[in-house]
Amino acid sequence: MPWWTYLKAGFWQRVSLPLVGPVPLNAAAALGFALAGCDEPIFWAAGATWQVAWLGGTAGRTAYRRRLAEAGQRGAWRGLEERRLQLYQQLPAPQRQRHLALRAHAKLGETPGEPGAELFAWLHLKLLLAQIGPRPAADPDLPRLHAAAAVELTDPARARLADEAVALLAPRQGLADATLSWQAQAEAVLERLERGLGSPAAPSSSPPRAATQIPPPPIFAPPSDIVRDRKMLE
Repeated sequence: MPWWTYLKAGFWQRVSLPLVGPVPLNAAAALGFALAGCDEPIFWAAGATWQVAWLGGTAGRTAYRRRLAEAGQRGAWRGLEERRLQLYQQLPAPQRQRHLALRAHAKLGETPGEPGAELFAWLHLKLLLAQIGPRPAADPDLPRLHAAAAVELTDPARARLADEAVALLAPRQGLADATLSWQAQAEAVLERLERGLGSPAAPSSSPPRAATQIPPPPIFAPPSDIVRDRKMLE
């Protein structure tokens, strides 16, 4: 998270007061110092000193920034889980069972799982949906899935599988194999996802792709302390 986010959160940090409840104490103090400074400019200097001390005690502390980052991860994770459940409910019963079997095999929601497992589960869900209906002209999930594939997967075989799935979901991209229909290629990718997810990657003769330094999106590797929230949503 950028520093501006921490400073903004620290400025508007709410403090619980008796009989009042949570109030943005620092913002109220800043307003008071600003108004008082109109009559006596010394209050502006006092207000600036207060802000330095307050922000140093909030945004300047590593523990405070860590709590904000974890809260942001939880919010993003919950938003994507709601999106996943919304898409899952659109599947017919056979496809639901197929997707649940894949998640159960990979033990998603119970343990952190192997790198890329959540990403593959999302691709599996999106391909199942695309099989029963037209692909949208602008899928809001594709940019995130494509970025996650580039960040999380360092094994060449798994990276190629994710790229094939993303390409099938993009309506403007042509088919990798012109001799096969889209449905046939999608089914082949689904079967490969079901065979490989949760199992060690097959050895590849290609050299491993170097891992990027960009941290993976938190949604595909949810922290252990919110696994309980996933079970509640399910």
